[in-house]
Amino acid sequence: MNLFVSALEPSADHAAARVVQELVARGPLCSFGFGGPALARAGVELLEDATKSSAMGFGDVLSGLGRVARLWTAAREATGARQPDVALLLDSSDFHLPLARVLRASGIRVVQYIGPQIYAWRRGRIGLVARRVHALASILPFEPALYEGTGLRVEYVGHPLLDEPLPRSREDVRAELGLNAHEPFVALFPGSRPHELRRHVPVLEETARLLLCRGVKTRLVPPGSPLRAQDALCAADAAIAASGTVTLEAALCGCPTVVMYKLDRISAAVARHALDVPYIALPSWIAGRTVMPELVQEQATGNLLCSAVSKLLVPQVAQAMRKELSQLRAALGPSGTASRVANLVEATHRANAHGRSRDHQ
Repeated sequence: MNLFVSALEPSADHAAARVVQELVARGPLCSFGFGGPALARAGVELLEDATKSSAMGFGDVLSGLGRVARLWTAAREATGARQPDVALLLDSSDFHLPLARVLRASGIRVVQYIGPQIYAWRRGRIGLVARRVHALASILPFEPALYEGTGLRVEYVGHPLLDEPLPRSREDVRAELGLNAHEPFVALFPGSRPHELRRHVPVLEETARLLLCRGVKTRLVPPGSPLRAQDALCAADAAIAASGTVTLEAALCGCPTVVMYKLDRISAAVARHALDVPYIALPSWIAGRTVMPELVQEQATGNLLCSAVSKLLVPQVAQAMRKELSQLRAALGPSGTASRVANLVEATHRANAHGRSRDHQ
């Protein structure tokens, strides 16, 4: 199989690498595209390390237009010259959906792994996705129903986090951090993108100072930290996390968590007019109800975050949230996500082998 793969975020890089490793174990594979260190280790020929810089929000994206244009040109030139059998595109729908249109028009079959968040906003993209990709590997159990009637092949494959190695024991991690068994400990997750770090780290540092005054120890866990997120979550009594994948990691670890987020002014203004969603945390979307308290924009202050997470340190409150989180873990199903995505890629390749599609949409 000749595979083009594109993963523009660190988390997507790791998820894509597991799929590539699965495909390599099954037979000959020639792969190239965009990704990061994980895909490079998996043997993918990288056109560029696309995970070094990522943006989210309209104000942030403006500063990255040059990078986007460079990636777009490189993708079109490489896929045009090498004509892969299948393109595996992960997340980053604002880049990948336009690219999928070009690839499909060139007779390249497209598998989208981690689709756009149509459940939260811009539901008009449902038809767009159905016209531009051949198959969608869904990571959330409620997503396939959203595409019913479109004719698109959508398979729930499970979340990539289900394939993560098991965390170390709570006792081992706390000993490494110099904590005894009974000291209250809160893990702080500012996010992974540059703009998230700029806006969230100062607020979380203020929160940490306030918690310390209450006798609660904290640890900031930025991207690249030697302390792995799931290890920190299993060792913590509670957490404060920027909205994103880490909130689902917290749910899988059974860690009571407060969710926070701050956008730039332009993005916040657009979001207020464009979004009408009941919550921002993934666990709440999966459960269909508020599972974790959320503090967004002006509410995401040191004082309010300190107060919210302190409530989660109360044993009865913590126990109630852990019970909810255990039910959510069961709803996600078993591990083996990468294997199921590889199955879908192979099925798409077999369909291509019976005659290349010449779609022009």
